Amino acid sequence: MAAALDVPVLGLPRLVDTVIVGNGPSALLLSYILHGHIPHYKGQHFDPVVHGVAASLDDLLEAPEQLAPGSDLLNHLRSSSAYPQGELPVNALIDTLIRPKGDWDADYKSCVEWRYEPRRAVKHLVLGEAASPGGQWAQSDSFGTTKWDVEALSNAEQLQLPGYTFAEHFAKKDRELPDPNGRCRLSRRDVADYYAAYPEAVGIADSQTHPREACAKE
Repeated sequence: MAAALDVPVLGLPRLVDTVIVGNGPSALLLSYILHGHIPHYKGQHFDPVVHGVAASLDDLLEAPEQLAPGSDLLNHLRSSSAYPQGELPVNALIDTLIRPKGDWDADYKSCVEWRYEPRRAVKHLVLGEAASPGGQWAQSDSFGTTKWDVEALSNAEQLQLPGYTFAEHFAKKDRELPDPNGRCRLSRRDVADYYAAYPEAVGIADSQTHPREACAKE
């Protein structure tokens, strides 16, 4: 969302041009990018078509432009059984670059590296209904039936965000992750605690807020 926003919250800028509504994991990732952390392709993808396109880009923020209707990359992703057909093509592309062979290769190496480029940072705010970062992970339902010890369906490595791993988070709390590579299911409480700690850990806490009221300006 691009808009000038007047936010009467102590310690935060009154006017910004970019607002992220919600403070769940996707919002935290976007805030990480807007702080100047840019994903780049570092090579070694097994698919020559994906490799060729990714290697031609200055950075992976340009990737969606390669998925225009009728493009070779889009047709390739939609015709290959190696990629899930039920998700958006850009999601399939980013997923395969981060996890080249999906869940069935335990020894995969990511094809993505994150570089800090502060000149590309964009002033923004993350406005979340949840009192702490994490979105629905951090919220209790209105009926009081939230079960904090239930296990997440996905492994920890699939839920963690760039710049801060679950292993690092557990180490800060003098705990040991059940699997050092994050191939383990954690409780909702552990996942929520990780997302709550993420902004401070990666240096994006200055853009996170939980205001009672914000007034949009034209």
